Amino acid sequence: MKTIEKMLADAILKSIDKNEGTFFVDADDNENLVEVDGHYKIKGYLEKTRFGNDIWVTTDASVTIDKVRSYDKNDNEVEVEYDIKAIEEYVEVRL
Repeated sequence: MKTIEKMLADAILKSIDKNEGTFFVDADDNENLVEVDGHYKIKGYLEKTRFGNDIWVTTDASVTIDKVRSYDKNDNEVEVEYDIKAIEEYVEVRL
C-alpha cells in the first residue's frame, strides 16, 4: 500500500462515527492532493466486559469508495492510480 493510500484509509477511519453514512476525506503527499468520497455500513453489538464497560464488537463492515479525484500543485486534475480495493479492505478490517 502506498503512503498516500494509507493516509486516505486512516482519514476514512477517523471520519466514521456511526453505523452507516458517507465520508469525504483528502490527503496530500506533497505531489498531489487526493480527495475521496464514499459510503460505509457497519453492523455489530455492544458487549459488556467483566469490568462493566461496554465495548463495540463489529460483526460486518462494508466500505465503498465512490469517487477519487487527484490534483497537482497547480490545481490541475491529474490521473493517478490508487489501489481502491486495498484502501477499502484496510478500513473494513479495522472497524
